[in-house]
Amino acid sequence: VPGYKSTDLETVGADVGAMPWQHLPYSRVQHQSIFVDGEFPLWNRYNSAGIPLFAQGQSMVLDPLHWIVIAGEGNGWAWDSKFLLVKPLEFSDHDDWVYTFSDSENMDKKVLKNSTDNENLSSEPIQSVGSLRQYLTNLLQLSVKYYRLTTGESQNELAEKSGCWHITMNGSTPRAYMLERYMDPKRIPKNPNWAIVLKTSNWVLEECPENQPLKTEIMRVKDSIEQSIILK
Repeated sequence: VPGYKSTDLETVGADVGAMPWQHLPYSRVQHQSIFVDGEFPLWNRYNSAGIPLFAQGQSMVLDPLHWIVIAGEGNGWAWDSKFLLVKPLEFSDHDDWVYTFSDSENMDKKVLKNSTDNENLSSEPIQSVGSLRQYLTNLLQLSVKYYRLTTGESQNELAEKSGCWHITMNGSTPRAYMLERYMDPKRIPKNPNWAIVLKTSNWVLEECPENQPLKTEIMRVKDSIEQSIILK
């Protein structure tokens, strides 16, 4: 500022109360709107002459865990409960939690069902790039499932230990975004790198020698892909 000559430094630290003064009222207004007035919290009528509440990310009303806070009227115990639940979820994807909280018998049934569905696909010839993309996706999905069933580890750990996929740190959590893309039939590249998928599958088969029906299906799909590549 022109003319300002003071060289004094502020000794106060960060405003640790800034976040509660913003988010705490939001959650109380949301509770009032939903549980008392029976309305969806679109508008915050208590701030100035009224400001949007839903049309900004700070309200977090679409976050499932944030409904703990809303139901708890924004009280401290509700915020603490949300934060405690968020932490373990940061280090694991949804499928890891399904695996952790499911008994092995039920998980085996799901895997066998998926392998049966893939068996019908593997009996069909690969005649186009589109069908090759589908085969590669299925092979990678089967390989990841087999790895997790035999080791109990996540797909990100598979990517890191195999050295086949690039790892990106999302905060403190390693993520293999390209692996995730190849496992999604809608997101796999139009001209996929079939070599990296076969390399991943071979690594899983070598590291997980247990004899399971899923392993047979992996080899069946892998052979179909290799035969298609040789013929081309």
